[in-house]
Amino acid sequence: MKGVFQDSWMFFRHQNGTVSGDNAPNPKSIVATESSVLTNFDDGRFVEFRSDYMGGYRSRTPFNLANVKSAACSWYNSIAVKQDGTVITWYSQDSSRGTVPAGLSNVRSVDATDDLFSALKEDGTVVQWPSEPSQDGGIPEIPAGLANVKSIASGPQLTVALKEDGGVVAWGPTIVGEAAEDSPLAVPEEARSGVVAIAVGHRHILALKNNGTVIAWGRKSDGSTEIPISARANVKAVAANKEMSMALKEDGSVVVWPPTNSGAKNIPAGLAGVQAISAGWNFAAALVDTSLLVPDLKLYEVRFDEEVLEEEVIELANDVSTLSFGNEGIESSKSIPVRIWNAGLGDIRNLSISVTGENASDFEIDDAPPTTIQSNESKTYEVFFSPKGRGPRAATLNITSNDPDDGAIAISLRGNGIDVPQISVTSGRLRLENDTSNLSFGLVARDASKVITFVIKNEGGSSLDNLSARIGGKDLDDFAIVQHPVGSLMPGKTTALEVLFDPDSSGMKRAEVMIKSNDGDDNPFVVHVSGKRGRASEIAVYNKKLSLSSGKSGVSFGTVKTAKSKTIKLTILNQGNASLTGIKAGIGAGGGKEFTIIKSPAKLCAPGQSTSVTVKYTPSRITASQATLRISSNDKDERFFDIRLSGTGGLK
Repeated sequence: MKGVFQDSWMFFRHQNGTVSGDNAPNPKSIVATESSVLTNFDDGRFVEFRSDYMGGYRSRTPFNLANVKSAACSWYNSIAVKQDGTVITWYSQDSSRGTVPAGLSNVRSVDATDDLFSALKEDGTVVQWPSEPSQDGGIPEIPAGLANVKSIASGPQLTVALKEDGGVVAWGPTIVGEAAEDSPLAVPEEARSGVVAIAVGHRHILALKNNGTVIAWGRKSDGSTEIPISARANVKAVAANKEMSMALKEDGSVVVWPPTNSGAKNIPAGLAGVQAISAGWNFAAALVDTSLLVPDLKLYEVRFDEEVLEEEVIELANDVSTLSFGNEGIESSKSIPVRIWNAGLGDIRNLSISVTGENASDFEIDDAPPTTIQSNESKTYEVFFSPKGRGPRAATLNITSNDPDDGAIAISLRGNGIDVPQISVTSGRLRLENDTSNLSFGLVARDASKVITFVIKNEGGSSLDNLSARIGGKDLDDFAIVQHPVGSLMPGKTTALEVLFDPDSSGMKRAEVMIKSNDGDDNPFVVHVSGKRGRASEIAVYNKKLSLSSGKSGVSFGTVKTAKSKTIKLTILNQGNASLTGIKAGIGAGGGKEFTIIKSPAKLCAPGQSTSVTVKYTPSRITASQATLRISSNDKDERFFDIRLSGTGGLK
């Protein structure tokens, strides 16, 4: 069970019956103060919810307390009385033990301020002591003969007692400069009988009468004693702190005043089923029955402002709003983030999302939200548009839930499928991947050079235009373009790009071939190239026809059913002009037993020759797995050739 903090309110959810997925115990009482809420649960647990100063609350159980009968706290001090009538105190900031008078027992209830602890005993008498021993002597004098006390409440330099006969007694020091009519010590005549509950703020007192009416007295300037009409009858509980005043009505609704108080301004819409209230320093706390609360599903389109680097949310209206994806290439995709937020106090349940309509297959939800979203929680997911045909494409996003007002939400989905160019680049039989593939020129003898031809093809449905190529990177002067591609390619057509490697010094040389075009996804298309001058071995590794780069490339086994296996064979090629020796392959640390080598490569590979290594993936769990395949050799520049391995275990 957790507290939910929302707009200056702290909610503790009491469940009537069993709620699926949440079998936590129910809170049975709450006490709010400056920065904490103390809560008793029906399983005997006691939890303090303390502000983390960041808009939220963290929970703890001081000294493993349990079976607490009554508790109270201030900004600095906390006190609790257990079912056996014994008392424990602690300092809220560091959880160190506080003081308790020797022999104090048979205590019924307690209260605390920053300076003072108060205890009401079972015999109806009151005991008070300083929270710090050094403050001894500053204790206000308890009225002589005070007895038959039913309950107590305290505030800064103010203590109030409700007697069994329904009368109220207040004591504490007189505040210098405080007008007599503003003094909470001046108990009005109507509060001397018939009172059933009391609450104390900073310098004001609330008294609930047995006829459901409320009396307030004390400081008038802050509006805390100006009882609104809605709180003048049918009230069953009162609470106060600082200048805040609260009243819980018989119908489970709550009234907070003065109107300028943050707790009053932010009373959540739909608040109902309130069983108990308490007032903190700048927030209100309520114990609510979840069976009487309702959810409020809000739907937003999420946008990101690149200029100010801030998120913008736009609320979507049922049967009115449209998610517009604009133009998108056939077989390409774009997405729009959509957020569901529960602005109500009850849980959103039975949440379901679907896409229907003429072109429903063109739209997809990447990760449907959970079937339940609690109060003040949200879930963001992506709606993808991947047109499978030309022209306008339309569908409807449907969201259903237990929201009493918007149980079925329909949002229009619109997009336009267009033909787009699509670049592909090959070299020989190798299909290259943008910014992933590494093509090696191998070893080039002194005073020699080598040319590699790239074939550029337009695999899209419209003209591939603005084609150009250039060399970039650390050793760009060792490479040159000797044949440029044509500037435009119609669908299905190809053009050649020739790159020369002519190193002017020894050692490994690296550069990038950057091919620009109007391709919307791969612009520029980058191929990493490398080569050496001199005599040496040169390792290259291929996954089928795909050239891999050490430390950059990965090999995915996809999804494999648990207890089943999948193998992948990788080819190791010596592109140098000297023997590649000392070849070994192994699975790095963290690979576990799910990735294994079932066929090792040959230890020696002559120039221009190849060997292979076969890796098997056997998942044991339904989860994603990763490892590193390391191939070692005598290649001076790539002594260790590392390849990322990944796979996901699926259902049997």
